[in-house]
Amino acid sequence: MSSNVIIKEFFKINLNGQLHIPGAIQKLLPFKQGEMVAVYEQGNTIIIEASLEESNHNLCVYQYGKITIPAEIRKLQNITRDSLLTMEFSREGKMLLLRKMSA
Repeated sequence: MSSNVIIKEFFKINLNGQLHIPGAIQKLLPFKQGEMVAVYEQGNTIIIEASLEESNHNLCVYQYGKITIPAEIRKLQNITRDSLLTMEFSREGKMLLLRKMSA
């Protein structure tokens, strides 16, 4: 049985590429407000996790319950502000997983 928490909603990014994370998920995240997070893609999934000091991934600040998805990742994943995203929290890996919904 998967220990992932799947959010039963669809999400969109705003014009600046920011994604709001629901409060219930914010409480589970291994990073806190103002901390740097690593944002990278793996296949059709965007992964957000606590940043390692020697990370070669895109680094963003997690602030006010929002994370900015870097423009190059949005472009590679073909994500626009009209795209619907699913959100899943991996308890095992302590990371947030985003996927674009198929048309």
